[in-house]
Amino acid sequence: MTYREDRSALEHRIDQLRHELARLDREKLDELDEHARRVGLETELAVCEGAAKGAAPNVPILKRLKVVSPCSEPWSAMVGGASVRRCLACDKDVYRLEAMTAREIEVMVRSTGGKACFQLKRRADGTVITAECVRADSERRLRPAGRRAQKAAEAAIIVALLAGTAVVAWRSFGTSVSSKVDGASHEITAL
Repeated sequence: MTYREDRSALEHRIDQLRHELARLDREKLDELDEHARRVGLETELAVCEGAAKGAAPNVPILKRLKVVSPCSEPWSAMVGGASVRRCLACDKDVYRLEAMTAREIEVMVRSTGGKACFQLKRRADGTVITAECVRADSERRLRPAGRRAQKAAEAAIIVALLAGTAVVAWRSFGTSVSSKVDGASHEITAL
């Protein structure tokens, strides 16, 4: 076998290995998604059963969340999606509350029996930041930009109208305009 054939075979094997690893990663993500869906359904079932029994609503779960033992494992080192990832250090699912709605968080907490690992951020007033908060904040930030864009568009329309009016006036009333710039004579005639 020649060097080029060896190199080609090696590159082909590298591609095969990369594809196989990518397939395994997709399968792992599918398992995590399936587990998260199951947890969500179990939690919703528990909530519905409680409501059917006439259970009185108590203090919202978001207000009762407490971090018992903080973990130092970074989110980026975990495998998974935007709201649920698997911690490879402790082999547990970790939920990112900032990417979940209040309802999803409630379902998750109930389905895990309150023993869930999660990553959370709080505002200065102690409020847990959820997906609704993030969405509202981004909408609030976009509003002034939208107003600026609208004003810029209005200004562009006014400038275009003025320019159009000037052209029409020049065509209707202008016959010949002469000017001298840097000693050179330029003559503009009506169109």
